[in-house]
Amino acid sequence: MEKGWGDCWEDIHEKLDLPMDINSRCSPMDVLNQKDWRSNTKYLNSDLFSMVYFLSEIEKKKQEATPFFDNLFAKAQVGSLFLFIDNRNAKYYGWFDQLISHHSIQVLNSYQGSMKIWDMAEEKQDLAVYYKKFSSPKLTAEVAYRVCRKK
Repeated sequence: MEKGWGDCWEDIHEKLDLPMDINSRCSPMDVLNQKDWRSNTKYLNSDLFSMVYFLSEIEKKKQEATPFFDNLFAKAQVGSLFLFIDNRNAKYYGWFDQLISHHSIQVLNSYQGSMKIWDMAEEKQDLAVYYKKFSSPKLTAEVAYRVCRKK
């Protein structure tokens, strides 16, 4: 779990005034190291768990990571939401689907396909040399996502 996500969620919380506690639940941990996450249980009381391009980053360590996810899905509080977004590749979303299938996780929304980025006002010139190299940044991504809830 990346340390910088705490700052990101804090910014979102300030802008949207979300009815949930975010700041105290963003605690960095190594999901591949059971000693690191087994002693950390406070995060299991969170309302939202986000996995954004995370499984694709650790897929090569799938065997070491699976105990963390089994623990997460088994012990997260009832009603918790899970947001999974990753590359549209069956090895990533298939792994996620397989992980949640062993637990009481309800899929509320699911998608695999192209997703457009509609914010045309985003300043693409900030890409500097890459803007010139590719003439225009890609505004379509091939993604898979799941929005789920613990039953």
